[in-house]
Amino acid sequence: MVNNQLQEFHEVAKQVHAQSGAGMVEKAVNSLIEEKKALEKELAKLKLKLASGQGVDLASQAVTVKGAKVLAATRRGRRRQDAARDARPARRTASSRRRSCSAP
Repeated sequence: MVNNQLQEFHEVAKQVHAQSGAGMVEKAVNSLIEEKKALEKELAKLKLKLASGQGVDLASQAVTVKGAKVLAATRRGRRRQDAARDARPARRTASSRRRSCSAP
């Protein structure tokens, strides 16, 4: 059992390109974890940049219909439940009916 664990440890050391010496595997693994975190942050920033850039592209695709700019687009990756909810007409509540009836 101990030999198997030692063998696995040596394999991990090779995979993370750790130098030999006390604490070097731990340093290599910590370095990889920090690199992963930095890459995740960079990816999140790039996704935001891409999303905001797509809005600009969409605006340029608007067409004029009877003097009004119209834009229709579909969004990929939506869940069916969200699409179904958005497609349903909004329900009027009793309080909204009272407000609309009492408004001058």
